[in-house]
Amino acid sequence: MVEAAMMNPSKVKILMGQLVQMNILMWNCKGALNPNFMRWIFEMVVNHHPSIMVITETKVGGKRAKRIIEGLPFDGFLTTETIGYASGLWILWKKEDAEVVHLTSTE
Repeated sequence: MVEAAMMNPSKVKILMGQLVQMNILMWNCKGALNPNFMRWIFEMVVNHHPSIMVITETKVGGKRAKRIIEGLPFDGFLTTETIGYASGLWILWKKEDAEVVHLTSTE
């Protein structure tokens, strides 16, 4: 399959149910308060087994974000504060798979 992908990447077929493990999964969720948010996270984790997940445009920060994150299948996290109900970035990781060190941040 690798040789076929190199020769013609648009012709590579991935069968339904053939799941791919990802080290890092990035998702623009467009709001973590969506009623389906938790279900979608768990589906992505079950299907792709990411070590690190970056979620953008969460529109949730502070204590509320921490409460949501505590229910997710990750044991490490960093979050940014939102600007009103805009932006928001969560970096989630599994400590057994990855070490994330917060070096610096800006306002």
